[in-house]
Amino acid sequence: MSGAGHAAPQPAPKRQPRSQAHAELNVVPRGGRLLGVGMVAVTVFAVFVLFGLVAFNALIVDNQSYIDDLDARLDEITQTNHRLRFDIAELESPERIREVAVTQLGMIEPESIEYLEPISRSQLAARGGTDSEGER
Repeated sequence: MSGAGHAAPQPAPKRQPRSQAHAELNVVPRGGRLLGVGMVAVTVFAVFVLFGLVAFNALIVDNQSYIDDLDARLDEITQTNHRLRFDIAELESPERIREVAVTQLGMIEPESIEYLEPISRSQLAARGGTDSEGER
């Protein structure tokens, strides 16, 4: 059991002198500041957009409650209108008019009804009557 499962130690890599290690490095321009300003701008814009959406939804809810109030008033006024039209129909009925005329105004119903027929001017002249226009 001498170490069949273990790998033999590897020699350490050769280190290069310090001057050669710096020669391979490149200077990268610093862009992190611009990225940070952009992220702040995007965050501020997102906050304003969300605030606008909340304000818009509040406006919609407020207007919807106003519309609901108007609908309720419209239903109430429509019912009142129907009731008043029914009252007008009852008040204009001939039976009611006759009842008010007899009971409240003291009018009496005639014993007989006589209908008059209109006659023409020529028939009036033939009967010997005078025409109202002829008297002028």
